[in-house]
Amino acid sequence: MENEKDGKKGWLKSGLILLGVVVLVFLLGYAFKSLFKNNAQPKRQITTIKLLPDTPPPPPPPPPKEQPKEQPKEVQKAPEPKPVDTPPAETLKMEG
Repeated sequence: MENEKDGKKGWLKSGLILLGVVVLVFLLGYAFKSLFKNNAQPKRQITTIKLLPDTPPPPPPPPPKEQPKEQPKEVQKAPEPKPVDTPPAETLKMEG
């Protein structure tokens, strides 16, 4: 009878150890997977819709004011002295 009890305890002990090893391997695998997880998928952007206040648009800018064009002032020139007519001198001709 003692052999049967030892046999049952042996199987029970072996089964618990095997179960513990399987759980440990599973947890280690999950931990490594979480650590080295590649974030290939970009995060999704959440679209936000905001309601704008009901205000009218600003008025258009005023048209540019036309400044009166200044007319160029006429520069009064001093009367040029007329060259004094000198009596014609002898006409020089080239000889050649």
